[in-house]
Amino acid sequence: MTRLRVLLVDGEPLDRLAIHRAVQGARLEIELLERDTLAGGLEALDEDPDCILVDLDLPDGSGMGLVEAAGSVPVILITGQANVEAAQSALQGGAQDYLIKDVLDANMLDRSIRYAVERKRGERLQQELAHSDRLASLGRLAASVAHEINNPSAYVAANLTILLEVCSGWKVFLHALEAAAEHSPEVRMLLKENEPPSRPEETMDMLRDSLGGLERISTIVRQLRSFARRPEEDEPTEPVSLTEIASWACVLTQVQVSHRARFEKELDPDLPSFIGRPGRLAQVATNLLVNAAHAIPEGDPESHLVRVSTFASEGGMVVLCVEDSGPGMSEVVKRRALEPFFTTKPHGEGTGLGLAIVADIVRSHQGTITFEDREGGGTRVLVSMPVATGLSESAPPESSGTREALGTLRILLIDDEPSIRRAYRRLLSPHEVIALDAEDALNHTLTGGDQRFDVVVCDLMMPGIDGVALYQRFQEDSPYLASRTIFYTGGAFSDRARRFVARTGRPVLEKPVSKDALVDAARAMVEREEKRELA
Repeated sequence: MTRLRVLLVDGEPLDRLAIHRAVQGARLEIELLERDTLAGGLEALDEDPDCILVDLDLPDGSGMGLVEAAGSVPVILITGQANVEAAQSALQGGAQDYLIKDVLDANMLDRSIRYAVERKRGERLQQELAHSDRLASLGRLAASVAHEINNPSAYVAANLTILLEVCSGWKVFLHALEAAAEHSPEVRMLLKENEPPSRPEETMDMLRDSLGGLERISTIVRQLRSFARRPEEDEPTEPVSLTEIASWACVLTQVQVSHRARFEKELDPDLPSFIGRPGRLAQVATNLLVNAAHAIPEGDPESHLVRVSTFASEGGMVVLCVEDSGPGMSEVVKRRALEPFFTTKPHGEGTGLGLAIVADIVRSHQGTITFEDREGGGTRVLVSMPVATGLSESAPPESSGTREALGTLRILLIDDEPSIRRAYRRLLSPHEVIALDAEDALNHTLTGGDQRFDVVVCDLMMPGIDGVALYQRFQEDSPYLASRTIFYTGGAFSDRARRFVARTGRPVLEKPVSKDALVDAARAMVEREEKRELA
């Protein structure tokens, strides 16, 4: 065990001297920090001691106050009285040990400190393992939910896109009829008797709004899927505007905040951007706003305030500030707020994971998070991010450039959901699309002999024959089709599928996929394979 910093808090000078001598006789290498009051002990927590020795009775309070504030630092209570009930209460309150001053010697102190430190390390390890297990379970649940949402979203988005194109044609046709009506009473009467409930322009606006709503749903689902991942995994890095992140979080939390407080925003539109992971940072802003709302009781929103602002600090940092007019945070809560599983909410209402995850995300961007008292009451949370986060921008996805460069494509689309097959067959017009389920696709290509496809777009997760099994069949019997296969998914990944994608490096798109994104990916695949075949 390395050298330990031990904080001794005792109001009696002679008792401190006796404990100091016992420490000197211990086998452990100990640096002793001495304080004589509870207030002094609380301040000394900032010096990061490895263990705390505290008298149960201090001039300005009980040593149990230090037990509550110590967080992950092990605390040993020392007292001049042998009181069984007090000892049990101390241990139940979180103390690691309870020692009597009159019988305290170097060996006893050595053993107690050693065991306290090791037990606390074991507890932290158990917490970390439980934390990882909970997040892994949450990740599996989130992936399943994402899959169930993204699949119907895919064909709804495709159908809305088609309707938008149809409306554009109706608009031209209607304008032509209106022009003809100026010279034809019959056409004027026809238009009057069959006047549509809305103009094509209005219908197109409604369709665009609906597509925007679906995109918001998809973004939320992507954030849900990323919730349980470590910040460095999966999500690409890109230039991020903290103001845009905060603005999006305000949209997500508007309903929760408005039931409890007035919502004020002061977001700097000219804030410098930095390289980061937008989904993870949106989780930070959303979590802080939800916490601010929950700090305020329901019932009187006009009397309370939640305020979010972004600005550049003098030190070259960009800052997200979230303020609330709630009861504020005690010094103990401020100190422990970022610890995993620490929560001030009643049992069963909070996991204590939210701010711990926020802190992990902020630290992964080389940022800091601090808590302050707000003037007039409440809490101010400051997230400060450097413009230089040390992260590199992810490489942009391959693009085929001009979409019409390669002409019309012949696409084999494989999906187990008939609604998706119908929607994408219509959406991808004028390209020729053969849309089949996995079994029919194998019969059509390998048994039926039709392999004249420019690209294969295949759902990764399907019942029965999934994308992995189908690709393996193609590799065995038609390497040409295997080399031109692109996968897409509603969000669920089995361990088998994840290993497969990592091993093969095949492109994977996320549903709902827009027409442009799918066609771009298809053309990029065709271009790459044609270059490889010519090499």
